[in-house]
Amino acid sequence: MVPGEYVSDRQLIEHCSLRLDLLYFLDYHLDEPLPWHSPVSRARQLYPEALFESLFDKVFACVSRKAW
Repeated sequence: MVPGEYVSDRQLIEHCSLRLDLLYFLDYHLDEPLPWHSPVSRARQLYPEALFESLFDKVFACVSRKAW
C-alpha cells in the first residue's frame, strides 16, 4: 500500500503499527501503541496541506541522505 492509497488517518496509523521499519523510523517499540488517529486528523484540519507537504519533503530529504 502506498501513501496515496490511504483513505483515512485511521488506516495510516494501522498500517504504520504493522510495519517494523516504520516503527523503527518513528522510534516506537513493538509493544508501544501509536497515537490515536484523532490528533493526526485534527492537525490536518488545523494546518494547510502545503505545510504538511513541506514537512514531508524535508523529512524525506533527511532520510534520503542517511545511509542505512
